[in-house]
Amino acid sequence: MASNISNRKKAKNSDSSGQRSYEDKTVYVGIDVHKRTYSVVTVVEGIVVKKWSTVANPTKLTLQLVRYFPGASFETVYESGFSAFVLHRTFIKAGIPNIVVNPGSLEIAVHNRVKTDKRDALKLATLLEAGRLKGIRVPSVQQEQQRLLTRTRQQLATLSQSW
Repeated sequence: MASNISNRKKAKNSDSSGQRSYEDKTVYVGIDVHKRTYSVVTVVEGIVVKKWSTVANPTKLTLQLVRYFPGASFETVYESGFSAFVLHRTFIKAGIPNIVVNPGSLEIAVHNRVKTDKRDALKLATLLEAGRLKGIRVPSVQQEQQRLLTRTRQQLATLSQSW
């Protein structure tokens, strides 16, 4: 009898290939972004289901999510920083909701001072699932280019004054 129940659970949670089905589930994805790699942690119903590192390529990451979690809906998050908003725009274009958060606004536990990429990604995923993150406004491509131009002009002016 117990074996029968176990088999029904497996059948319900797996497709014909034996891969777990994520149909009607939301996968919360926390991403710690670096120049060459992304550290990714996914949480479903409060359980960490996958952790991995991948090459920093927004399109590849999007395809990995869809492949690893067939039938799922996604919510993704990463901290704003040097990488601008290319990852955000790739997710949005693919129909995957994403928020970019200010790193300074994240909750930090007093006793948890050890920072690792996977811990940061896990924190982002769990806070996202709990609904405790607020995203920043993402500028348009044109606004971002204008900011870059202004920043570059200021850097050149500072550099020329130091000569």
